[in-house]
Amino acid sequence: MPTRQAHLLLLCGSLALFGCSDAVPTGPGTGLGENDGNPSAPPAAPPIVVVDPDVYAVQLNGSFSTTGTSTGVIFLTSGPAKWNEGACSGSVANGTDGTWVSPSGQPGLAHDPRCIGYWSDGRPANNNRGTCSASTLGYAGLWIKQNGRRSAPYHSKCVMMGAASATLTLTFTQSATLYVANDGSGKRILNFSTGGTTAAQLVYNGTDAPYTTGTGAVTATDGSGNAWTMDLTQSVFFWYTGEYNGDVIAELQGIGVEAVACSPVTGCVLTTVRLGA
Repeated sequence: MPTRQAHLLLLCGSLALFGCSDAVPTGPGTGLGENDGNPSAPPAAPPIVVVDPDVYAVQLNGSFSTTGTSTGVIFLTSGPAKWNEGACSGSVANGTDGTWVSPSGQPGLAHDPRCIGYWSDGRPANNNRGTCSASTLGYAGLWIKQNGRRSAPYHSKCVMMGAASATLTLTFTQSATLYVANDGSGKRILNFSTGGTTAAQLVYNGTDAPYTTGTGAVTATDGSGNAWTMDLTQSVFFWYTGEYNGDVIAELQGIGVEAVACSPVTGCVLTTVRLGA
């Protein structure tokens, strides 16, 4: 894996005509990014990494869990959908808010994750650390950290939240296994598996390239038996341009990570998820 310095040298070479004083290397997705958190398209989910038992050892067997209160998110009733792929329509009064309309004009179901609202007007982020803006290409919910670094659009720190909060306990259906590299690289892999098959994964690329990527989705049920899904390619888990997102797996073992989970029955919420034994 190239070091951060190597990434910078490669990027500076490609940007020589424009200067490269504070460029940040592009991530594993599709946008050039620079230091703008400005991808040109959704990130491409990486393939599942096969864990090499000669390099990685099991550190933890456990599961995901939710903690504290979960807050409902606000859905759009007009305007472009996520990544400008289609549009959003519907009515809050009729319970059809967040209805996704495909690029060909076909309406889908209400409360579609592609129609979650994100702030872009410069207001403080949900944790009051940094602000929410739009990327240069106009994508919403770009989280700008307190140090001015631009993270990524459609970030959970900038999701529009409703006023009501409630305790939501999700029981995740996949078991979680954390693998740690024994070669001093600091690399870590978190697998979510069912019946021995890995369905979703987070990969921390180590100290030389301190970013985490995700692929797949984890599933859960609530106390009423409703099904929920948490996409691991959402911005809070996945680095693809702009500021490195660090070791998200370590955050999951600590205070947890605020992420969006969605149910076809209940809608979507912002909830804190943790990894434990």
